[in-house]
Amino acid sequence: MISAVLSPQSQLKRGVMNRLDYQVKNSDSHPLNGLRLQVEIAGNTYSSAPFDLAPGQTRTIPVIVGGADTLPEMVNLTQRLQHTAATGERAEVVRNQALITGTDTLSLRLESKVLTRGTRGEVRFVLENSSEVETDILLSRPGNSASNEVRLLLQDSDGNLLAAAPLQQSSGEGVLTLSDGRAVARLTPGGVLPPAGAASTSPPAPPTHSS
Repeated sequence: MISAVLSPQSQLKRGVMNRLDYQVKNSDSHPLNGLRLQVEIAGNTYSSAPFDLAPGQTRTIPVIVGGADTLPEMVNLTQRLQHTAATGERAEVVRNQALITGTDTLSLRLESKVLTRGTRGEVRFVLENSSEVETDILLSRPGNSASNEVRLLLQDSDGNLLAAAPLQQSSGEGVLTLSDGRAVARLTPGGVLPPAGAASTSPPAPPTHSS
């Protein structure tokens, strides 16, 4: 017999990556190899890495789950504990449960000098990973093209867009270049991205107050 129970400390939050920890126990007298735990939430399926269990062994198995902004206040979670035998036969234990969601976000601090009308200025930001999951922030795309995931928006007090600029950084402290040419900042849980900058052109006559 095999079972998987979600840890009471595990939380699912919108706005960040989440780690759901499961206590998986093999109560059988035989080892179980090639196990995998899948979690389905709001039509998306997330999977653990393959793992093995010795007879009577209990292991904590993490499943990394995205915290989409569209998640409702309560979600229906379906977990599938799958076992593939050496003969190719596959069995699975399915369990459904409801899970309350919350909201979180990466911590962002802006550092900027006075922006002069009609000129280019630089705004620097410091980003902290407040989640429990290692997270990559895309700083630039292959060929040193600007990031399509991070950008700076300059708005007036009424929310009107005055200027926009993408982040573009391919080197520096904490920056990794992936095999496909993308540059990312890999933030460990609680890790901080050193100040990164995005250039922005102010309109000829922006209002006195902007954000």
